[in-house]
Amino acid sequence: MANKNEGAQVKKIFLKVLGIIFVFIPAISSGYDEKIVHPAINEFASRQSILDTQNLLTDFGFDQGLLTELMSGTENKTILKWISQGGTDEDKPKISLRFANHFHDPLKEWDAAGLHMGYPFWFDSSIFWAQIPTTAEEEYE
Repeated sequence: MANKNEGAQVKKIFLKVLGIIFVFIPAISSGYDEKIVHPAINEFASRQSILDTQNLLTDFGFDQGLLTELMSGTENKTILKWISQGGTDEDKPKISLRFANHFHDPLKEWDAAGLHMGYPFWFDSSIFWAQIPTTAEEEYE
C-alpha cells in the first residue's frame, strides 16, 4: 500500500514540475524569429508605409527617405536599417518585459486584447500600453 501512495505522490510532484516548466519557459517558435523574420517584416512594413510611399521622410528633410543615413553613437545606418534593428532589439528580454506589450487581439474586448498567459503573466494590449505617458521615456533611458 505504501508503494502505491508513493507512486501517486511522485506522479503529483512530476506533474507540478512539468506544469511549472510549461508556465515559466517560453515556447520557441521558429516561424517568427528575431534575427531574420522580424527585421524583414519591419523593412517590408516600412516600405509599404507613408514613410516611403507618401514621401513623408523627404518632406521632413531626409532627402533620401528610408535610405537616409543617421548616426547614433558610433553606429551609422539607414533609417530602414534602424527600423529593422529596433524590432529586433525590442524582442530581446533585458530587465524589462517590453516585448510582452507588443500584442493586440482585435477580436477580443479591449480589456482582454493583450497577451494573457495566466496569472501573473497578464499584459495590456499594445494599444493601451503605448498610450501610457511615461512608458516610452522611462524604459528607453
